Amino acid sequence: LQQVPQIFAELGLSRSRLGFELGDCMTLGISVNDFLRLREMMPHAEFVDASPVIRRLMSVHTPEEIERVRRACQAAVWIHEQVPSVLRPGMSEWEFVNQLAELFRQRYGKDYVYRSDGAWDVRNPESGDSNFYHAVITDRTFRRGDLIARAFSGVSYRGYPADVDRVWYLGDPPEQVRYWYRVTWECNRAMAEAIKPGIRCSDIYAAYARVEEKYGLPKRLVGRLGHGLRNTGMLSVHPDNHTVLEPGMIISVEPMFGNEYGWFVLEDQYLVTETGHEPLHELAPEELPVIAT
Repeated sequence: LQQVPQIFAELGLSRSRLGFELGDCMTLGISVNDFLRLREMMPHAEFVDASPVIRRLMSVHTPEEIERVRRACQAAVWIHEQVPSVLRPGMSEWEFVNQLAELFRQRYGKDYVYRSDGAWDVRNPESGDSNFYHAVITDRTFRRGDLIARAFSGVSYRGYPADVDRVWYLGDPPEQVRYWYRVTWECNRAMAEAIKPGIRCSDIYAAYARVEEKYGLPKRLVGRLGHGLRNTGMLSVHPDNHTVLEPGMIISVEPMFGNEYGWFVLEDQYLVTETGHEPLHELAPEELPVIAT
């Protein structure tokens, strides 16, 4: 924080009108206390709320940004696809994530980053030995009947993250597990088909709600089911968010259900084009990926 006034001075902006994002998500990461302190440290500058401008700049992307996200997402799908060939019963979580990290390191160069820890969720109602959504690698060993979900890929390319979520099952899935995966997948596809210029984020949510109603599920009362790049507040797939989609925006569809059978979440990333939408990677498989035991 002490360096910021000097940086602005070198740019000739110490007496300028400076805009920051205030309120909502604080996308740029500056806290309220830091903002107030910075204002004291730069008494000759005018500090204003530039939230609408900043959020728009972070929601409509340049071709270079889109390409970086595309590369990150494609690498994310690749590492997710390695899970069935790596994971085996009796393997500890440490062994599993370390093998994934090594495979990624062997395939991708220095512009890529892969964090194999975090956002894993493992549930096994039969054994009662579950490991709910966690950030720290554990010593738990995988076993038959585990439903494994990852609500992030851990991959980024030159600073641009790939938020791609997937689910796997260890062993022969019971019918209820296949049912919930199917519901999640249908929600995912219905939401994706709604994406095009001129529609609202709430319209994407409504596409999800129609599938929810089709299966007679209780209406969701809280939460969103997709977002823009870096979770920007302007783009949020929520019934009360009526932001209109424009070409160049990147938005995800992320239906999710949690119950006694596991955590079911499938997230894909889409670019809004002039005429519709374009997936930035290979999409979630229609059938639940099963790991043989």
